[in-house]
Amino acid sequence: MRLPIAISAILVASLGLNAPVMPQPPIQVAQTPAFTSFTFKQFKINYRLWRQ
Repeated sequence: MRLPIAISAILVASLGLNAPVMPQPPIQVAQTPAFTSFTFKQFKINYRLWRQ
């Protein structure tokens, strides 16, 4: 009765030791664009229009 448990424990442990076949690509973090004077002026114009 202990033999199947030992065999399955060894199989599960050996699966954890294997390296992944396909390495995962590095995660790229999206950066927010910097506010320029043009975008800020456009925002103010749009905000005024929206408030009317």
